[in-house]
Amino acid sequence: MRSFKILHTADWHIGKSLKGRSRLEEQKQFLEEIARIADEKAVDMVLVAGDIYDKYTPSIEAEGVLQQGLLQLSKGGRRLVLLIAGNHDSPTRIQNLSIMGSRHGILAHGHPAKGEVIKEITDGIIGEWALTKVEQDLFVFQHPEVPYPVQVIATPFADEIRLNRRLESETGNALYDYLKDYWHTLAGQCNSKGICLLTAHQFIIRSGKPAEDEQESEAEHRLSIGGSHALKADIFPENIQYVALGHLHRPHEVAASHIRYSGSPLAYSFDESKYEKKVMVVELIPQQKPQLEEVGLTAGRQLVVLKAAGNEAVKEQLQAHADCWAHVDFQTIPTPSLLKELQEEFSCFISWQLPASWQTDDATTTDSHPQLKQPHEYFEEYYMQTNNTPPPKEVREAFGQLLRDIQ
Repeated sequence: MRSFKILHTADWHIGKSLKGRSRLEEQKQFLEEIARIADEKAVDMVLVAGDIYDKYTPSIEAEGVLQQGLLQLSKGGRRLVLLIAGNHDSPTRIQNLSIMGSRHGILAHGHPAKGEVIKEITDGIIGEWALTKVEQDLFVFQHPEVPYPVQVIATPFADEIRLNRRLESETGNALYDYLKDYWHTLAGQCNSKGICLLTAHQFIIRSGKPAEDEQESEAEHRLSIGGSHALKADIFPENIQYVALGHLHRPHEVAASHIRYSGSPLAYSFDESKYEKKVMVVELIPQQKPQLEEVGLTAGRQLVVLKAAGNEAVKEQLQAHADCWAHVDFQTIPTPSLLKELQEEFSCFISWQLPASWQTDDATTTDSHPQLKQPHEYFEEYYMQTNNTPPPKEVREAFGQLLRDIQ
């Protein structure tokens, strides 16, 4: 029997910058690399498990990068590309990609439990694929060359706000109870003679509380405080052959080999510098276990954390990593002139940490510590890093008023 191949990826964060540096060019590169992998592996469907953009309102440039990348992936409608919204995404903005994208094989689902809208938008035609059934988040596809239905439960990021309903539970985790019951109900409608998949953008853990290797990275917006929205992996129905997850940026399996985070294609914070970036290629036949292949990604600049003592040692390490983005943990206190020199000479040098031993008795007070800044300075730096532009006057004034209100 003909097998069916999917490529699982997630957490693209198109438009995200790093310490004020644009990464759009790197994002173009990884989209091109993923398209090449999909071609080489003869992939039938690409699943993108959320956080497509980094912000609700991406720039025009970010939208252009995404649209061009999706067209490369879909091969003019021959390959099906299914995207879901993550917690970073505007559900409506993601769903609107289906309006023009459906003729090219691109289906984008933004609002959890409201998949019927997609059927209306697309008239049931997704490139060369027929969308034969939609039931909330259950999508059933047919293709002339695939002799069985391809069934995907695709749930965009879900919480009480996105679901527009209050969740109550006696067990203490209402979202877990709701999604478990919901997914089992949808999975019960899947035809066992077809492919059965599930994709979601949630914080899934093995059991209990998040383990050390299951923590959210600095680049990920926390879905909750203290992991209270973490959902145990036993939430998934048994007849699902593969679970394609998004949200955590480290590629790994959760409790079973068929439940996977693909991770992000780029490292988006320095605590991700040790993660090997990958996509998953999964080969399926109805009623059989999937064949899994991890495929490494090489696009984009690596993030490196360097440790060095002495001016020349720092320079040598930065020179050796000129094609990366570098964070330096200084082992000795650098002079202001050295910092300025390094920033001017090495474009890769974008972040640093002073020695932990560098403290003064009055380090907690603003006046006695020359490195501490006023709140508005931190705000303006953050705004610049996330938007690649200084905050406009009205935003600065609004922040100033907020400070006055809480002081």
